This record gives sequence, structure tokens and C-alpha cells, in this order.
Amino acid sequence: MGRPRTFDIDKALNVTADMFWRRGYDNTSIGDLTKAIGISAPSFYFAFGSKEAVFLRIVEVYLARQNEIVERALREPDARAVAASLLFGISDLLTSPDHAPGCLILNNALPICDDHPFRARWAEGRSAIRNELAERFRKDRESGLAFPEDWDPADTARLVVSLVWGLAVEIHSGASSHEIQRMISHFLGMWPED
Repeated sequence: MGRPRTFDIDKALNVTADMFWRRGYDNTSIGDLTKAIGISAPSFYFAFGSKEAVFLRIVEVYLARQNEIVERALREPDARAVAASLLFGISDLLTSPDHAPGCLILNNALPICDDHPFRARWAEGRSAIRNELAERFRKDRESGLAFPEDWDPADTARLVVSLVWGLAVEIHSGASSHEIQRMISHFLGMWPED
């Protein structure tokens, strides 16, 4: 019979998430993780399977939080309100004191090489959000809701998603929550009234 686990799995996941957030996936070794958690390498592999498996587990939880923000935004009554809800919601997530500044995915996407499997996975995620926004913006324009006639829905969706990533970079670079809120408000102020 195996020995019982002698560490708190949720606490270990929080420590691991913080290391990936601050140092990045590629700059965090199994040795770093086991030392921070206070367990042996065999215990780590038994509990989590691999560094990649624990990282993807953490990313899955993070993406669920992001997806809640996207889904809530898409329920807003018009395109401008969708953009506002998405941008302010992501801003709140990225400036949360629960983790290091910025976006877990962005913090890990920039330093990895072009052929890294994570890069393609995250590009697909951004594309999915862009497509959802573009479809929503297209429907709003066709329905006569508040979407500027001379704005292209797909281009506007790409701009909003680019702003989300730009927020993450600014926050990671030290921008305060107040500065980010002002930036979002400035963008929304440029949204033409019908």
C-alpha cells in the first residue's frame, strides 16, 4: 500500500501557478516546482503527471475564468456594451491581487519558440474569441443596434481582442488599475454614437 499524500494539493497548485505566472513555463523547472512545494520529484510526478500536465491544469482554470468574462460580455444588449464588459472584466482579472500582474497566457506565450505547441493552442483561443465577437458585432449591425455603420465587425473584433492583449502587456509592465480603466474609457469614448 502506498504512502498517503503529505501535502495540500490546492496549496501546491497555487504555488505552482504563481511560479508559472512570474517565471514562465520554460523558465520553471521541475526542481524549482518541487522545492517551492516542498516535495520530491517522484511525489510531484505522482500527483501531477508532468510539468506540462500541471501547467495545462492551471491554464484550464484560468481560461474558465476568462471564458466567464467573455460569455457575460456577449449577453450585453449592444456591441459597445459587449466591448465595455469584456475590456473592464479582463482588466479586473489581470489586475487581481490573487496573482502576478498580467495574463498567465501572455506571460508564457511571448518567450516560447514559434513551434511550441502552446503557441498554436493559444492562437486558436484568440481566434475563437475574435470570431464570436465578429459574429455578435455583425448581428448587431444587421439588427440596427448600436454598431457604427462604417466599422467592419471583423476588424472591430480584432481591435478589441488586440486591446485585451495590450492591456495584459501594460499591466505586466506596471500600469495601474486606474490607468487601465482610463485607457478603456478613452477607447469606448471613441465608439461613435448612432
